[in-house]
Amino acid sequence: MQSLIYDMAGFFQEKLKLEGVPIASIALETSLISEPLRKVCQEAYTSFQDQFTEKLLHARVEEKRARELGIVINSMIEGAFLISFTRSNVEPLFLVAKQIPTLLQQ
Repeated sequence: MQSLIYDMAGFFQEKLKLEGVPIASIALETSLISEPLRKVCQEAYTSFQDQFTEKLLHARVEEKRARELGIVINSMIEGAFLISFTRSNVEPLFLVAKQIPTLLQQ
C-alpha cells in the first residue's frame, strides 16, 4: 500500500497539481445540491475503499478490520491530497505512506 501512495504522490507532482482535484472537492461542493453527483462521489469512495479492503483481505487481515482499515486508509489519502493541494507539495502523502505500517501492525 505504501508503494501505491508513493505512486499517487508522483502522479500528483507530475499531473494532478495542474489537471485534477480530490473527490472531496466535488463532494463538498455538490452533495447538497445534486443527488446524482453525490452518488457518483460515494461510488468512487466505495470503489477505492473496496480496493484497499481487498488488498488487506489477501494479506489475511480479518474481514471486519480490513473493511474498517479500507475506510481509514482512503480517508487518510483523501485528506493528504487536500493538504497537498493547499501546500503545493506531496509531503502529506509521503507522511501517510510512512504511517501505513504502523496502522497495519495495531
